[in-house]
Amino acid sequence: MLCQNVATESKGGTKSHAMNTTRQHLECHILDSVHIVLTTLGTAGNRALEACNKFEVVVIDEAAQSVEPSTLAGLQLGSSHAILVGDPQQLPATIFSMSGRNTKFDRSLFQRLEEAGHEVHMLNTQYRMHPSISDFPRRIFYDGKLIDGPNVKNPEYGNPLKRAIFQKFHSFQPFTVLDLESTEERGGTSLSNTNEAQLALHLFNNLRSATGGLSAKSRVAVITPYAQQAALLRRTFANSVGTDYERFVEVNTVDAFQGREANIVIFSCVRAAGSKGIGFLSDVRRMNVALTRAKHFLFVIARCSSIVVNPYWRDLVDHARETNAVVKVPFTRHGQAYTFPELSTLTLESSADNPAVRTAMDALASLSKRSKGM
Repeated sequence: MLCQNVATESKGGTKSHAMNTTRQHLECHILDSVHIVLTTLGTAGNRALEACNKFEVVVIDEAAQSVEPSTLAGLQLGSSHAILVGDPQQLPATIFSMSGRNTKFDRSLFQRLEEAGHEVHMLNTQYRMHPSISDFPRRIFYDGKLIDGPNVKNPEYGNPLKRAIFQKFHSFQPFTVLDLESTEERGGTSLSNTNEAQLALHLFNNLRSATGGLSAKSRVAVITPYAQQAALLRRTFANSVGTDYERFVEVNTVDAFQGREANIVIFSCVRAAGSKGIGFLSDVRRMNVALTRAKHFLFVIARCSSIVVNPYWRDLVDHARETNAVVKVPFTRHGQAYTFPELSTLTLESSADNPAVRTAMDALASLSKRSKGM
């Protein structure tokens, strides 16, 4: 019948209109005949969806990342129940207008309802991160309420990749901080760090070689808060691994990688300006995203003495030191090139290198001198 209507109306010179009308009728017919429809918020307001019967239940995933008008486009399709799923402890919607931020346009409906006292049900079990990776985010971002699922507690979780890395790199753990005395470079409004980019490449090559390619079977994620650093990392990997490097490595900003995961994540912090602050890196929600993307191994490349000016990053470095997860990475520089040792030869940060230990030792020495003087 629909095809007959198209043929009839086409004779009258209204072919385009007839085709559009027929297509809309077909879309509505299909939408009304299925039980589940998947769509983005951006297309939730199209004519076919608005014209079909209302859905009994609407579920909006990543609801803490969308602005209110976008969420409303999805909610207007429902008739009885609406479920918002999201993590308000991670990044909000991205907007570019400063006035929009001042008027809370970047605030999600999820966040507004939570702030207004609406009941929120926490899904408190995570099935992604090795317990050594989830330990810090659980305590700092989720008040200790997040628990590890039985799959990540299984000793075999992450094998054979985990076994291969542990056999070769005795100083590596599922969560490891690589402490690098680097320098940051500013370009316009963004930042980069050549030393960190080259160490990220060196780490990838070491892991791929030591695991017989296991590490690159599912792509390694290399993420950073800064777009300029992401561009530098892409050039660095392309020049070394080849233009098809994306088969083995995904390089992206933290914001773009939200909602994603990888077996191995290398996080380049970039900031290395001493006591001048860490700017963009200090956003605690961005920090949370960066630290919760990895399944089996998370490597944080940072200049520890620089990032500890921020209390959250200081807590992270202290946590890494308490769990013997800080590895000092030496290097030699030849012009613009940096040479690193084989990472399998590195050892954990010694007690003498640990500022907290040094402070305690100095205090003990001072007390000893005083007692002798008495």
